[in-house]
Amino acid sequence: MKSQAQLKLFSFPEAPAIPVPVLVRPAQLVDLHAFWPFIRVGLNKIRARLEKHSYWEPEHVYAALVAGRAQLLLALRGEAVVGFTVVTVQSDPFLQVPLSLFVWIAYSEGGGVVEMDDALEALARTQGLRFLEALTARTGLLRRIARHGWYRAMTILRKDLYDERKG
Repeated sequence: MKSQAQLKLFSFPEAPAIPVPVLVRPAQLVDLHAFWPFIRVGLNKIRARLEKHSYWEPEHVYAALVAGRAQLLLALRGEAVVGFTVVTVQSDPFLQVPLSLFVWIAYSEGGGVVEMDDALEALARTQGLRFLEALTARTGLLRRIARHGWYRAMTILRKDLYDERKG
């Protein structure tokens, strides 16, 4: 009979866990209700980072989604939501035709960024749109997403008309 030490010499290492892939899909209204707690937390985290650059509340996003003025895409790993993106179709102000899928809000907790980018591109193409566009106050974001084909197309200049700090 072989000893425990001899058996260990011939044991095989444990197989690494196979990561569960991220699936991105358009959300239905039932998904918005089911995942709203996660979405609301993500929206509040985004707002906290934006500080004075944004005036929307999570309820504005919710209302736009329910009214059909915006669309929600969910990033799911198995049954768990790990991210979401809120998009709208934008028309060119001079041509008066829809040209871009505007990424209003994007949030991820655990990957799915590449899969979300691929899904956004596919969604825009199926709608006959020419561009994906987004605004950001985060200066380092472009460095991270440039490898996915994103580039700076314009710069937004803003002048406050009311100094809210004075009250």
